[in-house]
Amino acid sequence: MSRLSTKTHPLLTESVIDNLFSKQIFTVANFIETDVKRLANLTNLTYKNVLTIRKHIINKNAAVTKNGLSAFEEWLDKNAVLQTGIQK
Repeated sequence: MSRLSTKTHPLLTESVIDNLFSKQIFTVANFIETDVKRLANLTNLTYKNVLTIRKHIINKNAAVTKNGLSAFEEWLDKNAVLQTGIQK
């Protein structure tokens, strides 16, 4: 995972990053794994702001979910073309 920086989210200022680093929270994964209340206490941010940062990080780094059936149908449309000689 990437290292936390001020570019990760606007609410993560230099002083907030320094507080997190002093408590061994260096990466995005460390931030997500840490309890929200503890993060709020360490950073002097509100509970709501910590949740906003977490949501932003998760949305930015999460994989896009896709329905299996629609992915299969899309794959069939692109790849599984059999010439049958039958006209439409």
